[in-house]
Amino acid sequence: MITVNATLPAEARKLREDVFIHEQGFQNEFDETDQCARHVICRENDRAVGTCRFFPAEEAGTYYIGRMAVAKDHRHQQLGTLILEAAENAIKKLGGTKIMLSAQVRAQNFYLRNGYTGDLEEVHMDEGEPHRWLYKEI
Repeated sequence: MITVNATLPAEARKLREDVFIHEQGFQNEFDETDQCARHVICRENDRAVGTCRFFPAEEAGTYYIGRMAVAKDHRHQQLGTLILEAAENAIKKLGGTKIMLSAQVRAQNFYLRNGYTGDLEEVHMDEGEPHRWLYKEI
């Protein structure tokens, strides 16, 4: 079951801690954006197995998607695509026409397969991890 929440549920917070802090070694996982973002949660048997957040950019009609995480034991089952589609559909309902995201280079092919594009030469660092800006018109 996938839901969109106005606040960050505890189980989504725990999943992000597991994936980004414990598994990938990031330090600055939570920020003030969590307070204004909407959070997509995929649950299986009352357990959060996937999540992402989205929030409006300064440019009208543009939204950012970020903090996409899928539990290690649920990867390669298309859950990421379902979560991404749920976020995109919610953004469309809010009047969004463009989505931006900062993808880890190691995960960029997932986003490219889901219709995102961008400058694949330009890399920026986020906590020591190479990322690329990608976008999608919706």
